[in-house]
Amino acid sequence: MPAEGRSAASDAARGDDERAIFWAVIASISVTLLVIVAFVTAFFQIQHERGVAIFFMISLGAFTISLVDFACEVRIALSEYGHYG
Repeated sequence: MPAEGRSAASDAARGDDERAIFWAVIASISVTLLVIVAFVTAFFQIQHERGVAIFFMISLGAFTISLVDFACEVRIALSEYGHYG
């Protein structure tokens, strides 16, 4: 049951918003790890292309998921605005 004054759609949008933020944080952490791994391996002159490529794919995947979740939230918000605005 939705909280008083809110619709079920706004509760669903809140869940999508939290998921979008979660995946954006995961993307940010993976980019940070990407930079750390790239600099450490370059400093020690270790071949690092595969590791960097893996971290880059993980970060882009997480970023894509966050954008899809955010787009769903925007669609719900615009739908609610059309009903109440």
